[in-house]
Amino acid sequence: KDREELDKVIPLLPDIKFICGNANKLPFENESFDVVFTSALFCMVSPLEVENILNEIIRVAKKYIILVELDTIPFLEVIDHDRVGANWVSLFKARGFEAKKRKITKEEWGCMPWRPYGYVVVANKKNTINPIL
Repeated sequence: KDREELDKVIPLLPDIKFICGNANKLPFENESFDVVFTSALFCMVSPLEVENILNEIIRVAKKYIILVELDTIPFLEVIDHDRVGANWVSLFKARGFEAKKRKITKEEWGCMPWRPYGYVVVANKKNTINPIL
């Protein structure tokens, strides 16, 4: 199913190389990318997968990680019956990163559960300039 969705997008962006894979075991070398970006990835996986996927993203990131995800006060929480949120800033800081977050506005993403829980989180390895949210 994921490959079917990817096949719909590829013709629209011919200059971009797409790779369909498993977030639990990313097929890339350590520090392969200056920036790793997710959008609503973590809210769709099992709470049991969050830590491993986060570690994989950290492994392949050279400088920055940008998440558009559901953010909570507890380290990990199930929101709205089946969506996973986490305290991303705390999770990144526990792994030695600097991190900050910005609330997503209603105009940017106004539906549930994004209205109360949606954030843009930027994490960077220490000694890397943090971009403006």
